[in-house]
Amino acid sequence: MVYGSAKVFDSARVFDSAMVCGSALVFDSAMVCGSAQVRDSAMVRGSAQVRGAAQVYGAAMIYGSAMVGDSAVVRGSVRVFDSARVYGSAQVRDGLWTTTPLCIIGAMAYSISAAGPGAVAIGCEYHTLDEWEKNAEAIAATYGIAADGLLETWLPIFRQWFKEHPVV
Repeated sequence: MVYGSAKVFDSARVFDSAMVCGSALVFDSAMVCGSAQVRDSAMVRGSAQVRGAAQVYGAAMIYGSAMVGDSAVVRGSVRVFDSARVYGSAQVRDGLWTTTPLCIIGAMAYSISAAGPGAVAIGCEYHTLDEWEKNAEAIAATYGIAADGLLETWLPIFRQWFKEHPVV
């Protein structure tokens, strides 16, 4: 369904119970399906796909052969393109993504995902790696997460991942 001033054109398709609204644009041969939502001023183009229960909003752009699926959330001024895949419960909030962001599911009560240049999202908390390190105990206490596991296990994994997969 297409609402508001949103536009779907060229050979783009929106089907199932997917929703495109606000001033969002879907064009070229892009596809939005399942119960996915594309809203605000987001844009999906090329042969990109947004599917499942994914949400794309803000000024996010999904293009090339990129895919956002499952219950992933892409928001803000993010650019996901080429063959990048954002899926599972990943949250991407900032940066230019040409590679699939690291997302760890099932290790804690909340998913942990690379969410921006040098930044990680755990549940609703989004911080740079340095901010996580500095404030890990206070943040962990708020959400019932083990700070030692975060500091000793997960942050080093994400630091290494960002070295090998720079996000601008």
